[in-house]
Amino acid sequence: MTVLARASLSVLAFSLVQCSVKIPIQRADNLIANYLRADGYPQFPIVDTGSSETVFVWKEWYEKEYSPKKCVDLLTNCYHSFPGEVYRTDQNRTINFVTEGRMKVFDHRGTIGIGDDEFDMSFGLICDKDRRGPDAEPHSLLGLAMREPNDRTLTLLDQLYDTPGLLKSPTFSLYLERLPRDGKGLVGELVFGGPDSTKYSDPLNFVPIANAGKWDVNLNYVDIGGYRLATFGERAFVDTGTNYLHVPSGYWKKLHSLLSNASAVHLHEIAKLDIFTVPCNKRSMLPDIVFGIRGLQQTVRLSIPQEGYVALDPHSGKCYLQLTRSVKSYWILPDFALVGNYLHFAPQGLQDYDGPVIGVAKLKRFPGFNARGL
Repeated sequence: MTVLARASLSVLAFSLVQCSVKIPIQRADNLIANYLRADGYPQFPIVDTGSSETVFVWKEWYEKEYSPKKCVDLLTNCYHSFPGEVYRTDQNRTINFVTEGRMKVFDHRGTIGIGDDEFDMSFGLICDKDRRGPDAEPHSLLGLAMREPNDRTLTLLDQLYDTPGLLKSPTFSLYLERLPRDGKGLVGELVFGGPDSTKYSDPLNFVPIANAGKWDVNLNYVDIGGYRLATFGERAFVDTGTNYLHVPSGYWKKLHSLLSNASAVHLHEIAKLDIFTVPCNKRSMLPDIVFGIRGLQQTVRLSIPQEGYVALDPHSGKCYLQLTRSVKSYWILPDFALVGNYLHFAPQGLQDYDGPVIGVAKLKRFPGFNARGL
């Protein structure tokens, strides 16, 4: 996981309007990130529905451990300590991530700045990391997953909702526009509070989660250009901290075959890297990958266009599919599942359904991004 170029984010603004908190997000270098402040210093954490932790890289540890690198070399940026402030690194806890490996963080209370507004909140500071993992660099995270049942650590959503009069509901929404902005990649918003009907086309269909505490859903099928993979009973995790669509090994070859057959475009396999490339001038011919998700009342279709799952390698000039074999038996829907879609996450459910749900709708073509300089 990496984050966005700061220059392109510096023009983005936050808004706090009518009991909601809106944070512009952007997908560049194939990842979602946002912009905010922690005790006055700009931060670029990855927006991650796969983790409940909001943590920042602690400058004092990073510049010592990764010397001669400096925080300016780390795209997520670092949290800067205040002189005379006490930081209890001895009272740390361990968090394990699949790609990030093991991290040690200690809890700290400070001020989170969003636009002109500031909130007194608790968050974690990274003070150690297993560098043997596949991703050796530490990254700051803005966690949007639900807490484990016995976890008393308050999430960012919990703390915002506990602020009197701030949020209409303890929910959040995410979307990314389908077409990139010049120099900015794909942009959208993270919105804490109720759904915004001006951003999506009705209906907003709800799907229940499959297991408590995780944003995972049950699949009925995967549709590619009218051809279907029978995936009834399979699970899919919505994890915006991931930038590749994770495909269970049993569907790997078949999925690529269907993509090629549905578009009449040859996909070239690079077996050594376990990836498939596509001629860049033919990528637009590739069909949407449509996930048929088991809903509360009906199967809900979530379409991922090629604008999301095909990427351009700036070094080779080749286009490739951002798909990887899942090390588990389930699918993982990554950050680009938001492209052209509006997802609304409700941990406490609905009036007539008390379990966590995700609302799914198509994003309106021109939702009116609320930011200066765009």
